Amino acid sequence: MKPDTNHLLTIDSKSLGARLLLAAFLALAVLFVWFSVSWQIGNMFAGFTKPTEANAEAVADMAVSMAPGDPLAVWLKAVIAQDASASDYVGFEDVIRLSPNDYRWWVQMGRAFEQADKAEKAELAFNRAIEIAPNYVLPRWQAGNYYLRQGNETAALKNLKRAAELDEVYREQVFSVVWDFFEEDEEKLESLAKEQKGVYSGLAKFYAGKGKPEKSLESWNKLSKSERTQNADVAKLVAQALFDKGFFATSVRFRDELGIEKGAGVGKMHNGGFEAQIPKPDGVLFSWKIVKVEGMRVQTNGFKKRSGNRSLEVSFGSFSKPDINNVYQTIAVKGGARYRLSFWVKTEKLAGAALPQIQVINTVDSKPLGSSKAYER
Repeated sequence: MKPDTNHLLTIDSKSLGARLLLAAFLALAVLFVWFSVSWQIGNMFAGFTKPTEANAEAVADMAVSMAPGDPLAVWLKAVIAQDASASDYVGFEDVIRLSPNDYRWWVQMGRAFEQADKAEKAELAFNRAIEIAPNYVLPRWQAGNYYLRQGNETAALKNLKRAAELDEVYREQVFSVVWDFFEEDEEKLESLAKEQKGVYSGLAKFYAGKGKPEKSLESWNKLSKSERTQNADVAKLVAQALFDKGFFATSVRFRDELGIEKGAGVGKMHNGGFEAQIPKPDGVLFSWKIVKVEGMRVQTNGFKKRSGNRSLEVSFGSFSKPDINNVYQTIAVKGGARYRLSFWVKTEKLAGAALPQIQVINTVDSKPLGSSKAYER
């Protein structure tokens, strides 16, 4: 067997050629580090500077000089130039050349072309952004708004519908734009949710905010059972929005379906016999709401009752306020209907200048609809 041999390259560092070679390597390393650091600094300044800042133009010039091939630095300079002249879009073309496969720059290019009244080029730019990122919401949102401004209703609704499908945050903005642009056209609005049932949860929320309870409930009912479960938080927001606007009958149906206040309904007092546990006041809409006040104690009592297992006991200590309004319940009723409220009261050792009574108050104007007699001592 032949012995192993090692081949080593040796350089005589004392020779002129070796010194020149080492110097060249060192110079290249320094240049590499300089350009890398310079690029990063230019990119950093461009990233942290808004085009509207007072010194933005100076920062942009510095960023481009330090990182001439950085799309972000060139973009900052292009935006500032466009603010000075709406027809200036050349800078955005430079950005595209540097980064042709970034959909964000194509969106910016489309907006720049539109402002320069070059509609055909703007459309091509927006569609290129969609080609690059078909499942991203920003190109669809920008394209949809562009087509609205151009009067192309079909293309606008197609892109806005896709934007609503892709992103819950943009969804409400999409609804608002279509609602306002088409002058509250419900058919146009609901076309955004067709064949995409998950979007109906957002539509239910939108209609609730617009004070349209029946449309809100109609949209919610188009969701499957599993979709309703997945969107329980949305249903809570819808119920709260409807409650705040005084649409109690629709709100209580949402609450009942969610099981939050099971048994609540139109024309029904919830937990009228105090048999169920009284919840904390936060988040309560159609159950007993008891707010603690100094000098007054409110609790259920299992010993003093007329029927069932419990009653509500209200004890007064040093209570001195003229009104008692911290024990109440909101009840949804049907307009024009007549209702009878029956209850049983027992008093012990009442003392004071004013005596308690039960009142039914109209939530619209806070005026009493009916009152019991003042209970004797």
